[in-house]
Amino acid sequence: MPLYGPVGAARAYALRARVSMGAEGRLSSDGAVGHFKRGAFLVAIPAGVPVIPMAIQGGREILAPGAFGCRPGMLRYQIGAAIPVKGYAEADAPRLAERARSAVAALYAEAAAADQHRR
Repeated sequence: MPLYGPVGAARAYALRARVSMGAEGRLSSDGAVGHFKRGAFLVAIPAGVPVIPMAIQGGREILAPGAFGCRPGMLRYQIGAAIPVKGYAEADAPRLAERARSAVAALYAEAAAADQHRR
């Protein structure tokens, strides 16, 4: 059963399903971590579920911006510490979004430093 948008995500949570949302809403043209939209956070706050920051590397090599086909490649995921939503109200969604965006940016920075160390 497809579940779309914030209402669908809240319904999926009620069904004890896992929900994943791309907070940026689209891929950035330069690979930088962009502005996070508030929708995912408007779902997490009333549901009382933590936000799990995640950085995904390698996607640009598999599906380049503007490309119509995928190339073989490898994705690497880094998962950060859970961000609890306790104490946040729905009006705080932009603040929670910025906290999550900062956590994701830090994960990318850590991955870049580790890549440099391996070389």
